[in-house]
Amino acid sequence: MAAELVTAAELSSWVGATVPQAQADLFIAAATALVMAEVGQTLTQVLNDTIVLDGTSSEWLALPQRPVTAVHSVTMQDANLSPVTLDTSQYSVRGNRLWRPWGWQFSAVFLPPVRMLGYQYMTYPPPSQVSVVCDHGYPAGDPGLELARMAVFTLGASVFANPSGSRSVTVDDYSETFADAYAGMQLPPATRAALRRRYGHSAGSVRPQ
Repeated sequence: MAAELVTAAELSSWVGATVPQAQADLFIAAATALVMAEVGQTLTQVLNDTIVLDGTSSEWLALPQRPVTAVHSVTMQDANLSPVTLDTSQYSVRGNRLWRPWGWQFSAVFLPPVRMLGYQYMTYPPPSQVSVVCDHGYPAGDPGLELARMAVFTLGASVFANPSGSRSVTVDDYSETFADAYAGMQLPPATRAALRRRYGHSAGSVRPQ
């Protein structure tokens, strides 16, 4: 599970007021999810994540989460859909993609010649799946997270800095403050564009450990 982009203490410091822990946790989870959904990336560091992809005949296999910081193992299915773990000499890691000279789909199978037709039929095995165990995302404190964190703080300022007009309902000592603000929480267009530029699929790369 990915970590949140900011802490409750950081949120309170940013808005200049103490945000109750329950409200802070609720907001941070929602704002983090909103930012990550905007870019289609987890962003925060995930270790030993297993990603399963459909293989193709292309030599290149793009990994969906970025940046990829380490690839630990690659397993693909053979023509019988049995798993085969590849040796590291059988593929290369290039940025957020894997390269394998034979592609990521097991080759076509030739049947014996058909006498009547005088040539061989070519058949293809079922689609292969490729399972990749890798690390991806930015660790806590990495400068690469700053734009995403600022997006959360910007949302926090709009929700918590001016609470007047937001409704508050207390049920069993739990305050559901700012519920209306949560419901309408949106990223400004300029922020959305900046996030996509920074964390889009062309932005990431494998970084050395």
